[in-house]
Amino acid sequence: MASSCVVAVQLATSIVKALEVCISAAGDVYVNYSMSGLPEAHASYHASGQQHIKKGGKYVEWTGGPTGNFEPMKLSQMPPKQVITRSDSGSPIGWEVAKLASVLPILTDAADMLVDARTLREDSILAFKVEVIGQWARQRCSVSGFPVLHTHRFGGTVQVEVNAFAVSETGNGAVWTEDF
Repeated sequence: MASSCVVAVQLATSIVKALEVCISAAGDVYVNYSMSGLPEAHASYHASGQQHIKKGGKYVEWTGGPTGNFEPMKLSQMPPKQVITRSDSGSPIGWEVAKLASVLPILTDAADMLVDARTLREDSILAFKVEVIGQWARQRCSVSGFPVLHTHRFGGTVQVEVNAFAVSETGNGAVWTEDF
């Protein structure tokens, strides 16, 4: 049975949608990013174990593959149904808190996970890490050295965990962000 999770952020005057995570009946996991003015962007973790990221319907390309030339970024991991601890479902993504209202759309549906950003520093980055988890996955206290603000787990045969964390100069790790 398919399931999904809408992840939203509470701002001072509105609630915005950060992403939606979907688990298909076949066991594919899709992380759909909700950035205003950007063609559809998502990370896929398929039941076969293949992972890739697409933006505007096209694969994100890199030079880290076997040819050394630009090619679609496709990685192979353990199939989601076989994960016993944790496996990334795409790269962490984050946005500068001061820009959340301008880069994320207003939420029009109900949220399954709501992260309160009203007390975060405006120059920090609110980030999310999505992972497929198995029965031996321990609760995360931090991501890349930054404390977890909120966690949400959902799914059936395939379980997914979404962790929200804030990146600031006072922490000791790094996270990938994209400036839109």
